[in-house]
Amino acid sequence: MLFLDYSFNKKWERYLARGVWFESYQEGKIILADGCVYWIEAKTGDFKYFCPKTGLITDVEDRTDSSYIATSEGYIYLLEDHELKKGIRATKPWKGENLRMLIDIGVGTKYVAVVYSFVNPLEDEKRGLCVYTRNLIKLACKRLSYTPEDVIVVNNIIFVKDFYTDQIRAYRVYSLL
Repeated sequence: MLFLDYSFNKKWERYLARGVWFESYQEGKIILADGCVYWIEAKTGDFKYFCPKTGLITDVEDRTDSSYIATSEGYIYLLEDHELKKGIRATKPWKGENLRMLIDIGVGTKYVAVVYSFVNPLEDEKRGLCVYTRNLIKLACKRLSYTPEDVIVVNNIIFVKDFYTDQIRAYRVYSLL
């Protein structure tokens, strides 16, 4: 990886032994992923990483105080300062081959929402929405009759986008927490 300034002068260079893809750029950090997630400080090139024990990374949500990572095996990880704090299994994919494995995370100020969709070769589909506290304590899960694509959490409202129709559905979180 080579990082250049606006004048195309080399600021730093790092060798990564694997092929990675660009996930996002947030608050001065470049986030890359493959079987692991890499947080690289844009100014210095210093980096930290996290590799889950199982599954491919499907989503990364990075906040100033924490990061959330989802894998194709249905696991959600909470990291603080790039160190594992908690890992849970939100859902299980079909046993054997899966034609599609989608797990997407939305993080709000109080809640974390996870949408998932698994399709097996017989085209059976498992899809749903789960809501957690920011510390990954489960509040509720709901099966969905449509295929979710994205999820966003704003206050106590969860917005889920339908993969096929682009329709957005809203769910309100009722909790005493």
